[in-house]
Amino acid sequence: MTSSDAISIIQTILAIGGFIFAYAEFKKWRTELLGSKKIEVALRLGKAAIEAREAFAGARNPFGQNAPEYKPNSTPDQKYQQDQEYDFNQRLQLVAAKLEPLYDIRWKSLFYSVTMKTLQNR
Repeated sequence: MTSSDAISIIQTILAIGGFIFAYAEFKKWRTELLGSKKIEVALRLGKAAIEAREAFAGARNPFGQNAPEYKPNSTPDQKYQQDQEYDFNQRLQLVAAKLEPLYDIRWKSLFYSVTMKTLQNR
């Protein structure tokens, strides 16, 4: 065995070792990246849940909303109907707007949880 053969073998061993090290670091980096995404989604989910809770509390509080203005000479049935429309249009639409981010985040959190389980099984 000549010195050039020994150098070639050492280069091959170092290349294989470098590849194994790079693969291990890549796998660790990927897990950390998905973990940080999972934390980001959890924070967004918490914020959206708090906003939705506050929207529900505001919708349930009759004193926190302005009352609708009734048409002149309205009958009690017409006033009741107008109250119902106001409740639906004003209060529940605010709640629905606050629930939209929860639906979006739900799918992202499901994706990240499935991805993390897949990575852990490898």
